[in-house]
Amino acid sequence: MITPTVFERISQGITIDDSSKKHIESWHTAWKITQTFPVLGVGYNFLPRVQDNLGLVDEWDVNNRAGFENSFLSVLVYSGVIGFIAFVIFWFIALKKSIKN
Repeated sequence: MITPTVFERISQGITIDDSSKKHIESWHTAWKITQTFPVLGVGYNFLPRVQDNLGLVDEWDVNNRAGFENSFLSVLVYSGVIGFIAFVIFWFIALKKSIKN
């Protein structure tokens, strides 16, 4: 069954709604932080402080201070490239073992 929301989104065409804009903004913020702390990341629970120091998030934007819209982005920002590679390898091994069994 198609809901009215589906028709609304289709009728908007390629217009980017507010939710999509927040996602894109979140990705840009994650990329800027990753460029600043590429190897080891910012560490867990330090994201709000880093965002404040870099001036990336408005003090009233409490929804985007604790993480990102994408888990992979969160892992990349928190643990850097080294942690992200370890994360991907872990999931690759887990997927490979589950397929094997």
